[in-house]
Amino acid sequence: MDKSVLFHNLPFLKTAAKTFIHQNLPLDYYLLKGYSFKPYLVVFDMLYACNLSCPFCWQGRTEANKPDGAIKGFLRFNELKLIADKISGFSPRCYLTGGEPLLHPDIISFISYLTAKNLYVSLNTNGVLLHESAESIIKAELTRLIISLDGTKEVQDKLRGESFDRIGQGIEKIIRFKKDSLKSLPSVRINLTLNKDNISDLPDFLKLMKNWGLNELKIQHNMFSTNIDIEKQKNINRNVYESPYMGISYDPEGELLDRGQLKELMERLEELSSKSGIDITYFPLIEKNLIDEYYTYPPSDEKFSKKCLAPWQRVRVLPNAQLSPCLGIEMGNILESDFTDIWNGEKYRKFRNMIRENLFPVCSRCCLKEY
Repeated sequence: MDKSVLFHNLPFLKTAAKTFIHQNLPLDYYLLKGYSFKPYLVVFDMLYACNLSCPFCWQGRTEANKPDGAIKGFLRFNELKLIADKISGFSPRCYLTGGEPLLHPDIISFISYLTAKNLYVSLNTNGVLLHESAESIIKAELTRLIISLDGTKEVQDKLRGESFDRIGQGIEKIIRFKKDSLKSLPSVRINLTLNKDNISDLPDFLKLMKNWGLNELKIQHNMFSTNIDIEKQKNINRNVYESPYMGISYDPEGELLDRGQLKELMERLEELSSKSGIDITYFPLIEKNLIDEYYTYPPSDEKFSKKCLAPWQRVRVLPNAQLSPCLGIEMGNILESDFTDIWNGEKYRKFRNMIRENLFPVCSRCCLKEY
């Protein structure tokens, strides 16, 4: 990340300060009995439609194969503006995702509306539509662009369908428009999810990033559970919260990454990162000496924290305007109520108190919990 750019950006400075306080001094988690300070992050699930059909993600599947009760449709611009007005007072970081958010007809207008309020705005896209939206994204003054890409052309097209060439064109357009318009933002990061197909491809992928002029890569470890725990969670969502289940749906049935190969790769990437100037981080942040434990199947929390701060620190706005802590659990309609009335209402407080006592069955390898 070009920190010299971001540290001269007011929304970034606000976000960095709030994030540090939330993550290092979670006084509300320990002292407020289910009440919480305002979140530092608001995630907008813009819609659940997608233009790819990745095998590890339900959002690109046909309607018949989506989870029971998956939300259809999306919020209109006037509704999104109302929500932005309700949250802007506490200056959260806004993270726009999906589905594929660039399929939303008002996505550029919404980015512009948020940045006009001096909010830090990230957009997470699969990149397929970037070549069509690049100039508009720059003009909307997006703070951060996150592109999900799983490897070089052969690997990417195998995993996600033929998409690599269009994504590459979009990245090149973003870089060119930033240069031509003398813009420093958005900063650009690649997100890559580890899997058996790309684990040996990463050194070549770094060379590709360098050729594009990109210098930040976040590598995501697998999120996984067992089918038994997934079914338990579905029952909790349905019977306790009357909400559809929108969470981890991947059961590797023991066929996880080769741990020795992964540890060797992480050591090599440290060296390549230093040589290439590409900043490589992992999510969640698992130390190499705990890789064996993380990739144990069935998952165990024996050597990991059993704490999750996410319900105190972040909130999702679903495409039906419901606020959700995670897993699609619905807490209240933000268009119909004040944010604080939902955020610190009885239902949310009970949820936080329960999470503080015991995590859910599928929390063990969720990327939001602490490790």
